[in-house]
Amino acid sequence: ESPTAFTSFPDFSRINDECFNGVKEDTFSTPRPTSGGNQSGLGNLGLGAEKRWGVVDNVSIKDLLWVCDQTFAKTARQICSEVLQSVQGEFEAAKAQMRHDVVQPITALTNALDRLPSRLDGPIKRIIEAEVM
Repeated sequence: ESPTAFTSFPDFSRINDECFNGVKEDTFSTPRPTSGGNQSGLGNLGLGAEKRWGVVDNVSIKDLLWVCDQTFAKTARQICSEVLQSVQGEFEAAKAQMRHDVVQPITALTNALDRLPSRLDGPIKRIIEAEVM
């Protein structure tokens, strides 16, 4: 008797028969290293045997480490650039606030001096303009 349960669901085992079976095809005819030279330094494990990196054909661990190093360096430069921009922005904001906090009292002092007639008025204005403004 044929099973009638779950007939409304697709049979994934039949669908998956046509899927990738785990064997790589060399569609681009990639050159292989000679059998005498062990480029990966892992003994006689053969191509694709670097288990901790997954299946990696024709790529040495040295090459993978170089790629990781380049990626890390690029990411570090990007992070440094972002931090630098952030710090520069905060510095400019603080500098503008400090300038405002200093210039406002000096402007008030200059305006007060303008209202006081005095023979020191000219020299004081010149000192303030030369030193502060």
